[in-house]
Amino acid sequence: MMDDAKCITDELARLVETEGKDVAVVAHSYGGIVATEGVQGRSSKATRAQAGQKGGVFRIIYIAAFLVPVGSSLCDPLGGTIPPFIPVDEQEMCIMSSPQKMFYHDLPPAEQEQWAGEMLKSPASTQVAPITYAAYKFHPVSYLYCTIDQALPYAVQKRMVGTISERYRISFCTDVLQASHSPFLSMPDKVLAAVERQLGIMPR
Repeated sequence: MMDDAKCITDELARLVETEGKDVAVVAHSYGGIVATEGVQGRSSKATRAQAGQKGGVFRIIYIAAFLVPVGSSLCDPLGGTIPPFIPVDEQEMCIMSSPQKMFYHDLPPAEQEQWAGEMLKSPASTQVAPITYAAYKFHPVSYLYCTIDQALPYAVQKRMVGTISERYRISFCTDVLQASHSPFLSMPDKVLAAVERQLGIMPR
């Protein structure tokens, strides 16, 4: 997980510090853990503007993403242990079982099979590694709920946002889609419209 988070930190250093760009970070599923760890406060547009610097992260948008307090891990919102639908093999690697149902159930069957076939195993350690940093404390944040998500249920999404909001006194801008865990596949236009609303971009 820390390696993945460093990829985000390094890419933001290039985009923000080197190129002076304004950046919105959109994080999905496990990407919520990675973004929360990796989007450092020094990349905040507000912080950089105060120092007379160009560019910066102006919003993080979580889409059906894991959102946890510092010291918690990916598996904590789902009970604190790696759930049985993510079996771990002898090499300590894991992959979702029945991804067609868990990730893609609002897609046609052929597309479910296509995307399930592209999945790769990942280290089981990503499921249990606790975050040490909370990006949501330093940047404006949004959360896009997916109400028929089978992998990360809507009720869990709501509970995570509520926990972070209460604990850290953070206000999330929110939006809702009646979508599975992968709305960018089943309804990309609606996802784009929701992201644009959160970024204050006028509809095309």
